[in-house]
Amino acid sequence: MLKSLKYSESAGQPQEWRLERTEFGRVNLLVGKNSTGKSRAMNTLAGLAHILSGKLSVVYQSGAFEAEFELEHGAYELELHMHAGNVVREVLRVNGALVLERSEEGRGKIWFEQLQEFVSFELDPRQFALPNRRDKLQHPFAVELAEWAAGVTLVPFGSELGKRELALGQVAIIQSAGRLQDRPSLINVYISSFVAYGADYDHAIVRGMRKLGYSISAVHAKQLPSDLFPGLQEAPIGLVIHDDELNLEIPQTHMSQGQYRALALVIHLNAAMFSGSETLCLIDDIGEGLDYERASLLVEIAIELAQQSQFQLVMTSNDRFVMNKVPLQYWAVLERKKHTVRAYTARNSPQAFEDFKFLGLSNFDFFTAGRYH
Repeated sequence: MLKSLKYSESAGQPQEWRLERTEFGRVNLLVGKNSTGKSRAMNTLAGLAHILSGKLSVVYQSGAFEAEFELEHGAYELELHMHAGNVVREVLRVNGALVLERSEEGRGKIWFEQLQEFVSFELDPRQFALPNRRDKLQHPFAVELAEWAAGVTLVPFGSELGKRELALGQVAIIQSAGRLQDRPSLINVYISSFVAYGADYDHAIVRGMRKLGYSISAVHAKQLPSDLFPGLQEAPIGLVIHDDELNLEIPQTHMSQGQYRALALVIHLNAAMFSGSETLCLIDDIGEGLDYERASLLVEIAIELAQQSQFQLVMTSNDRFVMNKVPLQYWAVLERKKHTVRAYTARNSPQAFEDFKFLGLSNFDFFTAGRYH
């Protein structure tokens, strides 16, 4: 689980941006005014996962991560600094002990578990060391971080969420290279998860959708009607739900945007839950475009699944209904002053959060009145 993150980029420049050290729990809701940095913080988290999973091969022009994790092998402390397209500092400690260190010249040392000693190395300054050291016998710490990062999912709920993205070719050859993508390909996530978890996965999706008030009895990935795609020799594969009220199958291309967004999130959340792994699900603008009842229920489902499984949940919203639904203990109120964003939580501002409980006001009032200081 990600315990904390501190980040900065473009220090001393007009575009400088800093996120002060922010702590995270199992369930988190980032709230803040527009342009505070909620989505940017989510993209920063996803960016770190891209690096650690090995999916990002190009080094940032500027960026400095300081992150803490609690994983199977203990407490991880990571420092990763980049400048002018080079890695200038990369340090990892596990349970307080140094296991990897490299400098801006690319020279460094890494702990070999089987040898019980450090071995020196020299790497291109434009490459990261950790993603290139995934050896379970010698460097289990690098493997554990990479596995955590590979499962990270970023769901930009306010977007189309891949509604127009379909799959060409046979279902059997469609493979997911991991759920971490800039724009989640929902059809690939669904197919790979169904192959791994079977009918139980489908049943969980249907239960979630029915809880949200959608009267569906089945979800499938199947070839869509060819008359919908007259210009193609072979109709693509897409998601289809069976609507009980209408007694017909509805392809993803014909779903309302709200229904499709809800389906997409339920698919992602259950994929994270069924994986049983320590991973992270990022949901930006959760509930956007849904009515009060469904937005509230969707938040409830997300929190329940996170609490019942191994994945960590980080959501963002400035919606009154969502904010009132999520207990203050899960909040992180973001406030920006010039280039710096600070998060106020029940952990770093306990008195302010505790005092508010006795006022009898809504969570949204806590935010609008600025009582989190």
